[in-house]
This record gives sequence, C-alpha cells and structure tokens, in this order.
Amino acid sequence: MTKMSTKKAGAISTGVFLISLGAIVYTGFWWPGILLALAAMLGIRQYLTERYFDMVVTLIILLGVFLTTWLQVTWDVLVPIVFVLGGIYVIYREYVWGE
Repeated sequence: MTKMSTKKAGAISTGVFLISLGAIVYTGFWWPGILLALAAMLGIRQYLTERYFDMVVTLIILLGVFLTTWLQVTWDVLVPIVFVLGGIYVIYREYVWGE
C-alpha cells in the first residue's frame, strides 16, 4: 500500500470516528465505547500514513484501557500484569534492536 496524504487519511479517519460515534449514540454505550471510537479513528489514520509502530502502540493502550474498564479489572490484578508486560517488552526490545 502506498502512503496516503495526511489530509486524505484525516478525512477517512474522521468519517470512521463519526460512524463510531453514531453507533455509540444509538446504543448508549458511551463509556468505554468512546475508547473504541478513538482507537478506530487513530488506528486508521496511523495505518493509512504508514506509521505502523505508532498504530500498534495506540491500539494496545486504548484497547487495554477499554478492556480493563469494561471487564472491571481491579488494580490488584492490573498492576502486576502491566509490570510483567513491561518487562517482556524491555527484554524483547533489547533482544531484537539491541547492539
């Protein structure tokens, strides 16, 4: 896929956001549904402008917050998971991109 202009990618992602917002208004699923709308909008924009790493990071953060809110995960469970995932990321990053 060739890199799309920022203006065109912005227009498409805004359209996706408006469709998502319409679905949220119709269903009444405001929180955490708005996080899904933001994830869709930002993910599409970053994908179309070929910023794949930014897209993955954005989707992980927003979908992670969505899932923890929707599933009502407590801090006692969430904090250890975040530390373990952070440690895995640091090790992976050094293994793959380290000197």
